[in-house]
Amino acid sequence: LRSQLHGIRSQVLATDKSCCSVWAQIWSMITMFNPPSLWVTINPSDMQNPIAQVFCRVDIDLDNFRPEVGPNSTMQFINVASDSYAVALFFHFMIETTLETLYGFQKGRHGHPQRTSGMLGLLQGYIGMVE
Repeated sequence: LRSQLHGIRSQVLATDKSCCSVWAQIWSMITMFNPPSLWVTINPSDMQNPIAQVFCRVDIDLDNFRPEVGPNSTMQFINVASDSYAVALFFHFMIETTLETLYGFQKGRHGHPQRTSGMLGLLQGYIGMVE
């Protein structure tokens, strides 16, 4: 029973067991590929981002973007604060686009990433966490 509880706790986000699981993955990658040469924290800002406003169903032409035409900053904050699902979609879109464009990692079959050469070249691997 105890081992089953440990197994379940390691799958729940933000628990000590899940952090230990990620640390084990990091140490395994260091053992296989040597220490990393790049540590990155991706934190896309959603408050005054026009792409986030599009996810919040605001009519913005991103092809001919002009900041003075869209909603003012107060409306932008209200749009983002009132639609948490759109903000989650925006976050997912930005992270996925960053992984694909900069690092060359695309979502493959069954959740396994496919590596291609990104803007930074061909990378060995990455570990991603959402807090």
